[in-house]
Amino acid sequence: MVRYGSPGLLGYRYEGVIANNLFRLLPKKDISNSFYFHYLKFIQDRILGISGSSTMPAINFSTLSSLPVVLPPTKAEQNAIAEALNDADALITELEKLIAKKKAIKQGAMQELLKPKDGWEVKTIGEIAIVGRGRVISHKEISKSIEGKYPVYSSQTFNNGIMGYLDSYDFDGEYLTWTTDGVYAGKVYHRNGQFNCTNVCGTIKLKKDYAPFIAYLLDTITPDHVSRNLANPKLMNDPMKRIEIPLPNHEEQIHIAQILSDMDAEIASLEKKLDKYKMLKQGMMQNLLTGKIRLI
Repeated sequence: MVRYGSPGLLGYRYEGVIANNLFRLLPKKDISNSFYFHYLKFIQDRILGISGSSTMPAINFSTLSSLPVVLPPTKAEQNAIAEALNDADALITELEKLIAKKKAIKQGAMQELLKPKDGWEVKTIGEIAIVGRGRVISHKEISKSIEGKYPVYSSQTFNNGIMGYLDSYDFDGEYLTWTTDGVYAGKVYHRNGQFNCTNVCGTIKLKKDYAPFIAYLLDTITPDHVSRNLANPKLMNDPMKRIEIPLPNHEEQIHIAQILSDMDAEIASLEKKLDKYKMLKQGMMQNLLTGKIRLI
């Protein structure tokens, strides 16, 4: 353990019974439990780094106990740091709860708004759209792009499904795309603009219906049509064409989609704020737990 000016040793004591694959770390009386907790979280990557690279990483007691800890000289300062970090954690937790609540509200709204009503007409995707497919696009082709202006959508779902960017595009306009293969098979997106799709990305060009509404509706239906008999789940073009969906009139489609879009925008705004708070907290840890900023 390294103090800001006075050396010391980290002490341990044991109470109760724990499993043999757990360590119980208890700081000395002059060390704040809360500060110690935050510090261990702060050096978590360092702890993982010394746990080995085998298929079953492990860390022994001797190695863990030899890790240096940067410690403020007084418990009062330790408590002040811990309190600041606890406040940041509380803010993040409350925001996470709010986001979860908003997502639950949106899910309930979708169930109600997208439930078939009297006067809705049932049609297949093949009747209301032209169903297509992307092409094979390799990482090598993407790496040769100079400007990389046009997104390449693939089977992934993170980063809005973007695999990379090309200098040219295959599709131009308003489409729906869906993941045809893999763990996310059946995931539907609304696309608008100039873009590319890989061969594991299906395309739907609607004839007249409102694309954002169809995207919301279809995304709730496709999971039931994914073939999961093989190791690699699939929803190919022909099964997609046969999917039946209930359709309100065009004006109602726009109204429903707008409500859900507003909810998505609010959730996205809150998630952006959450990311900002997490970054700020990380900066606080970097400054407060290394002694760069003192709370005395």
